Amino acid sequence: MYDCRFVLDYYRLTADNRLMFGGGTNYSGRDPKNVAAELRPAIERTFPQLKGVDIEFAWAGMAGIVINRIPQLGKIAPNIFYCQGYSGHGIATSHIMAEIMGQAIDGQMQEFDLFAAMRHIRIPLNEWFGNQALALGMLYYTLRENWR
Repeated sequence: MYDCRFVLDYYRLTADNRLMFGGGTNYSGRDPKNVAAELRPAIERTFPQLKGVDIEFAWAGMAGIVINRIPQLGKIAPNIFYCQGYSGHGIATSHIMAEIMGQAIDGQMQEFDLFAAMRHIRIPLNEWFGNQALALGMLYYTLRENWR
């Protein structure tokens, strides 16, 4: 499940009936100092009955954010495919994209070609500038959502 915000939180139950909760992306390109502490307010806001429950596992990673929010699919060589840019929707979208990628590898290119033909916008200059532009844009959407 996802909430309906632009800067979203997401969660699901795992096979062993644990809560997997994600969100709180900082968009700066830097890892948070304490992932669990940063996620705790969102978890407790969404599930107040979990207030104070230990968070057993926590991790961070780079978020693949693309401006048009459509995953990027392509081929680097005849037998090298890629898929990236889930924009915070990877828990659900990666399963769909994996099916499309599997079909493409098997020679069924219709859905792959549809996504591969999408036009994507690249932020110019270097990675540092791109991270700052992304952080500024996401701050705008966060403020916009909090002021409604």
